[in-house]
Amino acid sequence: MKIYSIHLFYCSENSSHPVLLFEACNYDDINRFNIIGRNTLYETCKFISRTVAQRINPSKSHTVYHEEYDYRCHALKLRGVCCTIISDLDYKPTRILFELANNLIKEIIGSSLMERLSGSRDITKIIKSSEFGNTFNKKLDKYLSEYQDPGTVDKIAAINKELEKAREILTQSIDQLCDRGETLNHLIDTSNDLSFQSKKFLDETNKLNKCCVIL
Repeated sequence: MKIYSIHLFYCSENSSHPVLLFEACNYDDINRFNIIGRNTLYETCKFISRTVAQRINPSKSHTVYHEEYDYRCHALKLRGVCCTIISDLDYKPTRILFELANNLIKEIIGSSLMERLSGSRDITKIIKSSEFGNTFNKKLDKYLSEYQDPGTVDKIAAINKELEKAREILTQSIDQLCDRGETLNHLIDTSNDLSFQSKKFLDETNKLNKCCVIL
């Protein structure tokens, strides 16, 4: 069981493009790949996370998957902040990931950072210059490490089950998030989060998965 990444986005009502606030990636696992694989995995996690953050409804827990790739993207959006956590298919219980996402979002919402983000055109500069941003980045790396083993954090998460009871967890394909007439391949082609090499890698992987059928 693995968590590949955690991303947090600011989803302004005045913009359809979620702005990345914080991210943490499981470099221990990424380093098992060659340089193209590492870059592709990093960029793909960010691309998937931003796509999901842009399209999910607020105040509901979502689990998004793609049939041809071994991942699940767990996402929660509250009051203009969206947290996405990408894990492999074996990670359970997913309840603790939504609990983590909920806590991370609440921490950002309750900080003075939110007031500075509203209406700002240079959010990246604000994050880098804020004491909260530096502290939160370190905390995010710590959580990414701790939550690799759900057994070490589930005792804490089990105390509070309101999140799972109060919110319906929507499990859906990433293709279902696309607008009518859109495809995942189109989103990949137009994404700024993916380099040319990553786009080519994903395209070739997609073709390979479609042509190889085990009878």
